[in-house]
Amino acid sequence: MSRTGRVLYVAAHPDDENTAVLAYCANKLGFETAYLSLTRGDGGQNIIGDEQGIDLGIIRTQELLAARRTDGARQFFTRAYDFGYSKSPAETFTLWNKDSVLSDVVFVIRHFRPDVIITRFPSTGEGGHGHHTASALLAEEAFRLAGRSDIYPEQLQFAAPWQPKRLLWNGWGPVFKSRGINPDTLSTIDIGEFYTPAGMSFNEIAAISRTMHKSQGFGSSPQRGEQIQHFLHLDGEYTKQDIFSGINSGWSRYGFSEEIDNLFAKAIREYDYTAPEKSLPLLAEIYNRVLSQKNSEAASDKISELRNLIIAMSGVWIESVSSKDRYTRGDTVSVKTTVINRKGIPFQILSVNDIPVNKTAGSNKPEVTEHKLIVPQNARLSNPFWTDEPMQGNLFTISNQKKRILPETDNYLFSQITVDLAGTIFTADIPIFYRKNDPVEGETWRAPAVLPVVSLIPEEELYIANNTEEKEIRVTLRANKSSLSGRLTLRLPEGWLSTPVDYSVDNLIEGEERIFTFTVRQNKGNSSGSVGFLFTSGDITADRSYYEINYPHIPLQIVQPPAETKILFTGITRQKQQIGYIEGAGDKVAEVLESAGYQVTSLQEKDITPDQLLSYESIVTGVRFFNTRKNAAHLLETLLAYVKQGGTLVVQYNTSGELKLPYPGPFPFKISRDRVTDENAPVTVTDKTSPLLSYPDTITSEDFTGWVQERGLYFPSELSAEYKTVLSMSDKGETAKETSLIWTRYGKGIFIYTGLSFFRQLPAGVPGALRLFVNLIEQK
Repeated sequence: MSRTGRVLYVAAHPDDENTAVLAYCANKLGFETAYLSLTRGDGGQNIIGDEQGIDLGIIRTQELLAARRTDGARQFFTRAYDFGYSKSPAETFTLWNKDSVLSDVVFVIRHFRPDVIITRFPSTGEGGHGHHTASALLAEEAFRLAGRSDIYPEQLQFAAPWQPKRLLWNGWGPVFKSRGINPDTLSTIDIGEFYTPAGMSFNEIAAISRTMHKSQGFGSSPQRGEQIQHFLHLDGEYTKQDIFSGINSGWSRYGFSEEIDNLFAKAIREYDYTAPEKSLPLLAEIYNRVLSQKNSEAASDKISELRNLIIAMSGVWIESVSSKDRYTRGDTVSVKTTVINRKGIPFQILSVNDIPVNKTAGSNKPEVTEHKLIVPQNARLSNPFWTDEPMQGNLFTISNQKKRILPETDNYLFSQITVDLAGTIFTADIPIFYRKNDPVEGETWRAPAVLPVVSLIPEEELYIANNTEEKEIRVTLRANKSSLSGRLTLRLPEGWLSTPVDYSVDNLIEGEERIFTFTVRQNKGNSSGSVGFLFTSGDITADRSYYEINYPHIPLQIVQPPAETKILFTGITRQKQQIGYIEGAGDKVAEVLESAGYQVTSLQEKDITPDQLLSYESIVTGVRFFNTRKNAAHLLETLLAYVKQGGTLVVQYNTSGELKLPYPGPFPFKISRDRVTDENAPVTVTDKTSPLLSYPDTITSEDFTGWVQERGLYFPSELSAEYKTVLSMSDKGETAKETSLIWTRYGKGIFIYTGLSFFRQLPAGVPGALRLFVNLIEQK
């Protein structure tokens, strides 16, 4: 609290950050420390569920915030969407629009005003991923631009130009060695140092923080003992040893007198951890002096922190709790604000939401004030704010300049309470929460959600109509308000028709759900399209869906995207019926196969027996199946016995790092890191006679148009001679990759292994990818 130095750490993704360095700066130094992740990690893999893309970015945003709550740093982002693995910064800048992302990095610097910027990756490419190198290049350029008023002048109404003191790279030994740099000549810190207030080292704090990245499988064990981090000077004022030398970390940097720093020093010297409230007179004096000085706005963040510190050290508990967990615009919210003066210090409640209260809070006795407020008609619906507007390419659209860099927005509803605490009067905004007791978790808290009057939830994200011109689609209408009537209609692509055209919906009761069915007929020549759902009631409209992302390690996330479903009219030849699907790390391939007309059974390990497998005409394993099963070798033995008796087994990609057996097939091969990241990379058929590409449908180059994010990843290598390949592809300037899809006869059956990213293509409704995957399943 007494120190005002600031450090900004910059990298590309969630989990790129050096959490130990963040913990060191935030805790030992007491500096305001922040991590700028250029992306929210939308393009990564997910080992805890089937969320991908934007939904995965929502999870990883919250994992970063959970990590920051552990290591004590803050979190920032840019508008950049993680479009997946990139092999060069040039490709990255083209797909992101470099200037837009650079402007966001500049704005983070101007807003946060760091003294020192530290990059995780070098700008010379040793970090591998194109996003990694891009993050370093952007940090270097933004360092030089942020202090210039002629650069991005539209930002200056929100943040003044700011020139950080120095730019450093938090490098690692092999790169230093390759450059002929002796690490002993560099600035260092020891992240293995024991931090007494936490009872652990910064590395131990970092391990807890890093383990929050659960969707990426980053559970970490700490390294105890000395561990030196090295920092290479890149720009700005040079320092040979202490990377924080020359930084004014006192309140005088904001123009306050040295007396403020002296009072803080006195408060620290006299602090009694057994009775924190004894420090209140000194803190109150600091608070009042800061407010009385003309330039207090320059330290608004620190003033807010000081106010929160005073409340915390007083031992006073303040909460505002709503009676419900969800509301619609215009609803009345009943709120109870409770104050408990647990230390018995002089404390008076003056007002709540400008309503006079004038109650003295007695010692450890709850003082409850009940009040009501109205949800504004223009209140934002509860939703991750960066998804509110349609994306533009690989950039999120965020019109509000201030929001562009934030991890999330504040709670929607607040109680404003004015108090007199031991002679110091101040007003604080108290977030309103809904509280309930969970029989397993105990007390749980969540912000009340703002919903539309009805939620329109499509039964499926994707409908597939095979060799027909019509498809039944269903939507669940969930009422979020009572005494409501209206009409439910579809928004159809031009020329499409539905039966019925609409439904009349009468006398809805809050919480009620009704299911409606439409039959949609396509326009000739229009093979796919999105169908939207719309509810109207007078001047009120609702066109949003609703779902929740709920994992134990992050807060519940409510997502309300446009109420839409996609219909894909495509000609596939389906002859088999019974498919067994064995889930791996999580994907939505099975749901797509069901929509295509297959009868898909989700198989558990207990179901993987020789007799039960023979009930299925084909078996498919989900992504990373052999990375997630401890008894993978035994399961593979059973699956291969099924193939030997005439079955078809399709294995989707695995990685080498966590592979639970030597190789996931009947004959040896290795899993490489080879991938093709350009979703539009040319694909050549190398074996036109292969049944995989000719039965039951003929696969052509047209089937590789419209793919998303990538062609594939973690292709097999060093194949045994028994395997055959059928496709060749490569990113620009690279050698051809011919192992994205391999197969072999084994006994009476067929074994297929593929690194093609069907787990992305099928849920996205890519017609050619579906046709190819159906061919794989249909092999005999």
